[in-house]
Amino acid sequence: MLDEFFQSDDPAMSFRHVRKAYDELKKATNGLRSGLIEQAVATYEEIFNELDQKAAEYGVTEKMVYGDREHNLNRIKALKSITSIRYELSNAPAFKSGQLTQIIDFASRRKPVDGQNHTLKVGEPKEFYLSKLANVIRNEQELDEYLARARKEMLALLKDQKTIIIK
Repeated sequence: MLDEFFQSDDPAMSFRHVRKAYDELKKATNGLRSGLIEQAVATYEEIFNELDQKAAEYGVTEKMVYGDREHNLNRIKALKSITSIRYELSNAPAFKSGQLTQIIDFASRRKPVDGQNHTLKVGEPKEFYLSKLANVIRNEQELDEYLARARKEMLALLKDQKTIIIK
């Protein structure tokens, strides 16, 4: 319809139709953008809730150790491009993993303060990629082998006093 409008000798005749199509497209893209922003904000809210919980669990009270909730949420809300919003959604697991690494790394390097009881020992963070063990599992035997190998590698990390971050 837009091609016809631009190639027409008398575009004034179909301007009304083109304007209606433009308004419908704009409404649809704005609706998609709003929905994606709501989804991204909800995803990152959940991530920050988990990060706050993990920070409290490891005794990290300093908020500057990991990303600022309000700054990140406002940055996401300000995105205009649908592709940028989709990128933020696809990047959420990597963001969470990176922030967890920072929390665990900070907690593992911190010295205990007198008067505080630190019952939770925090090891140096180590990332563990489940996908590197197998790409396809076709039967129960392969599943058992996969789980046994994952367990063996994770136990080796734990014996080395590492905190495992699963990716």
